[in-house]
Amino acid sequence: MRILYIHQYFNTPEMPGSTRSYEFAKRLVDEGFNVYMITSNWQKKSKKRITNVEGIKVYWAPIYYSNKMNYLRKILSFTLFMFYSFFLGLWLRYDLIYASSTPLSVGITATILKKIKGVKLIFEVRDLWPQIPISLGYIRNNTIKKILFFFEKKIYKSSDKIIALSDGMKKEIEKKINLSKKIITITNLSHVNKFSGYK
Repeated sequence: MRILYIHQYFNTPEMPGSTRSYEFAKRLVDEGFNVYMITSNWQKKSKKRITNVEGIKVYWAPIYYSNKMNYLRKILSFTLFMFYSFFLGLWLRYDLIYASSTPLSVGITATILKKIKGVKLIFEVRDLWPQIPISLGYIRNNTIKKILFFFEKKIYKSSDKIIALSDGMKKEIEKKINLSKKIITITNLSHVNKFSGYK
């Protein structure tokens, strides 16, 4: 099986940040799956557009992102990645889409590609969007809020499976859609053997 994995902030163990997508994708490769990772070169760590990371074929979009960016620059980064992943997703061949948010725009791309390609979609919810940016005061316009909540619900309903990172997050998603059977919880994990001297 060929899997299209979309995550804007993919990190390898040599890069700072979460390596959840790397660990999941590597395990899939070890199980015999072909994994195509679409991500952004947001830390400017990769010198090439396409690399092979332990069997994972990684497509690095030349799109920068930083928490220090202002709101408009962040929106531009999300939008550029959404279009990049969409057009690359049209060109690639695969049987399943695994989309990991944030941002919510990743789910929009995955939902459209699912319909065009006729494949299944697994949507992983890392943060509750748009609730998080709204609660932080980044989004205040009521019309934009309604549009984002519409897309959030549309993505949930279009997904064949939804992965939440905590039981609390799962409960919040269940409030949005009455489809608890397709929501599962997979918490963040750790390789304790990577901590030297830890007993």
